[in-house]
Amino acid sequence: GTPPMNKFGKKMFQHNRCWCQSGNDKSCTMYGQLKKCVDGVQLVNNTKQSLKIAPVESFENEEFSDLVLAREAVRMIKNHDETKGPLFLFASWFSPHNPIMSPERYQDMNPGVTDVCRKQYAGMMSAVDEANKQVVDALKKREMWENTLFIFTSDNGGFNRPDRPCNQPMSYQGSNFPLRGSKFTFWEGGIRVKSFIHSPSSEIIPISRRGKTWSGLTSLTDWFQTVVTAAELPEMEANLVPPDSISFWNEIISDSESPRASLNLQVWKEGSFERFVGIKTSGGKLFKYIKGYPGFKPGNPQLGYQVPYDKWDPMDGIWIPPELRSENPNPPAYPKYVCEYSACLFNLDDDPTELNNLVQNGNKTDQQLAEEIGSNLLILAETEMVTLPESGLCGAGFVTQPNRRFTDPAAYDRAKYCGYFLPWLDQNMKLIPNRMIFDRNL
Repeated sequence: GTPPMNKFGKKMFQHNRCWCQSGNDKSCTMYGQLKKCVDGVQLVNNTKQSLKIAPVESFENEEFSDLVLAREAVRMIKNHDETKGPLFLFASWFSPHNPIMSPERYQDMNPGVTDVCRKQYAGMMSAVDEANKQVVDALKKREMWENTLFIFTSDNGGFNRPDRPCNQPMSYQGSNFPLRGSKFTFWEGGIRVKSFIHSPSSEIIPISRRGKTWSGLTSLTDWFQTVVTAAELPEMEANLVPPDSISFWNEIISDSESPRASLNLQVWKEGSFERFVGIKTSGGKLFKYIKGYPGFKPGNPQLGYQVPYDKWDPMDGIWIPPELRSENPNPPAYPKYVCEYSACLFNLDDDPTELNNLVQNGNKTDQQLAEEIGSNLLILAETEMVTLPESGLCGAGFVTQPNRRFTDPAAYDRAKYCGYFLPWLDQNMKLIPNRMIFDRNL
């Protein structure tokens, strides 16, 4: 973890999105850690300008890293020239993320949370609320809010590591209750996140759909095409090849079924080693197939499940946070299945907590569905899968060489040209064999 530092007469809080020289590097504070990256705060936007480097003085009045980003977002809104077209603003907040820390004034906004670590976590979320408020207030001040589509979502579920004190490295206080699992897994707790969209304009969101929910099957990648459709940008639609992103905008507005009938989540096969996770709609319900440990755990990733079945592990179980235990005095049963050695099938509509493995019930229909999904994932692995090291993705080398990271320089060349990161390899382009390698300890 990275402790807060005293600078400018106050504590300053950050998040460890850069590598330190070592876990015990005392200079790895907000400024010290960022200093190793860019001599200050690096702010990247999609204006096709050079990367902006803000000196330390530019955030001397801020006490939380997300508020630094919020101030840059407010600046972009303030300077936006509406005569040149609409504004697309993507603000990716750091929180909640390790290290678990937050200014006391944000912790004090959560009097109902008394656990020390969870209070720090809640304070981080209150800081995110403040960051969003600053963005909304800026849009209102520019009189842009009435014609804005505001989307709030998350990339994954919380990381359940309550067994580690929040002042220690790799301490996470997330809870996905009542769902099972954690970040780094493909249990529903790790991948099923809530989102909301809002617009004051009835031309963007009909009055009949306000306050309503939609629970269709989607992928995080679908937000791209969904935003394109909502913004009525057909010229971009024609350029999306291959169509990894599917718009669900019309389905949200009309409250109809999702355009997705299936979703492949994990396709990993190296020799006899297999890990497959896929979701498929059948009979109007969602079913999830799992074979092999669903996700990644710190340590040897190919070993997967690291503890005996009879030992409770929050990454695979259901963790009730302290502030909710009085309302839920009976903890859920420890899951019987982690699906590491045999396939599992779960009905996500009837069993969202993934405690009832349908493969074990002897129902031929369920067993045939599991075989169908598993067969399709195996074909995909044998015909289209690219291994992580081959992909050139940032962090790919972490799987096979824990002390090294591999990054494809072509990704950075593309980002410099466009001003933001996006897919950089054509479908038929040969993968670059000479990967740029960064040592984590540099």
